[in-house]
Amino acid sequence: MKRFLASQIFAHLQESQAWFRSQAAAAPPPFYSSVDLRDSGFKIVPVDSNLFPAGFNNICPADVHAATALFKKQLKGATRVLLVPELNTRNPFYVDNLMALIGILKSSGVETCLGWMEAGPDGGILLKGSDGTEIKAFAIERNDHGMLSAAGFVPELVVLNNDFSAGIPELLRGAAQPLVPSLALGWHSRKKSEHFRHYNALAGEFAKIIKIDPWFIQIDTQEVEPVSFADGQGVEAVALVVDQMLQKTRDSYVSHQMTEAPYVYIKNNAGTYGMGIMTAHHADDVRGMNRRAKNKMSVGKNLTAIRSVVVQEGIPTQTTVDHASAEPVIYLSGCDLLGGFLRSNPDRDREGNLNSQGMVFKKLCMSDLSELLEEDEPELSPILRGHLLELVYGSIARLSALAAGREILAASQRSI
Repeated sequence: MKRFLASQIFAHLQESQAWFRSQAAAAPPPFYSSVDLRDSGFKIVPVDSNLFPAGFNNICPADVHAATALFKKQLKGATRVLLVPELNTRNPFYVDNLMALIGILKSSGVETCLGWMEAGPDGGILLKGSDGTEIKAFAIERNDHGMLSAAGFVPELVVLNNDFSAGIPELLRGAAQPLVPSLALGWHSRKKSEHFRHYNALAGEFAKIIKIDPWFIQIDTQEVEPVSFADGQGVEAVALVVDQMLQKTRDSYVSHQMTEAPYVYIKNNAGTYGMGIMTAHHADDVRGMNRRAKNKMSVGKNLTAIRSVVVQEGIPTQTTVDHASAEPVIYLSGCDLLGGFLRSNPDRDREGNLNSQGMVFKKLCMSDLSELLEEDEPELSPILRGHLLELVYGSIARLSALAAGREILAASQRSI
């Protein structure tokens, strides 16, 4: 599949690149994003998109160095940036992420200050990384004109690394400085169903350009709401959609001469951190959920109640790291590829949610991707092999970034 897609994209490279540029101009992608991909060997699709990504500490050092130029383009001349993190920094690896992100910003020639959404001591709040290194965050203040500052530092731009699942804080609402990515796309209002609606539309357009069956790069996704697994509300509606999608996937497998057994994911429509996700092979898997499964599917991050879910076509992964199921995670700045890593999980099979307890990260450099392709596709030409990231995984990730741009545009139009 990778060889076929790479060949088709390469054959229509000029047209497809022009299309990417036109779409990015019409609906600019976010400041940064990360995309979780699944490569089943017969489909390559995104299964999640994060507009406030952590994990920059897992990116290959060579790619981090190259990221400075990409950030400069997105900063649009700003030289003073306030970085706003998640408040839950008990995880030292998240602090490592902040350090890596600050490092990229500073290497881009930007003076950077780490803000804090709650009150703290005048000397700042110490945050400790996994190796014991400490950084300081300073309480964010706001004057009567809506201007944000921290410890006297007045930024020209505010970069958010907090998905605001619990809602938009009043401190940031209507701030004088621009905030990126858009506050409107926090998980307080963003929906996965909206993202994949835009993604599938873009994937269909892209498929026409490179002359492939869009099924290879689209992922069936359907929203179901209102839902409360704890109270039993909407459970039968979810089960019916599961049954319909399984049958649709089964029919697609037959028409594409596939022998896979279909399954689906059921996901919190506003979910993050890999919470609120289950798999189902039958509609009765939903109807017969035990109390533990219901509790798992009842609340997401910050104990936010799950009221809407998506039922999504299950995509098994053929990627492995040290014999464990894995998936590539690609980082972008705007529509430009920034880097990535491989997420593996020895406690999950090829169908499971790998973004869960027990996951392991492996840095994934541009050069690593060509080596992966050489193992999977030994007959591929050196030109295509050396450009796998851009031609295959990169193109799918860019489609997801463009979909996020359409989300941002739609949100801005609703607020006008």
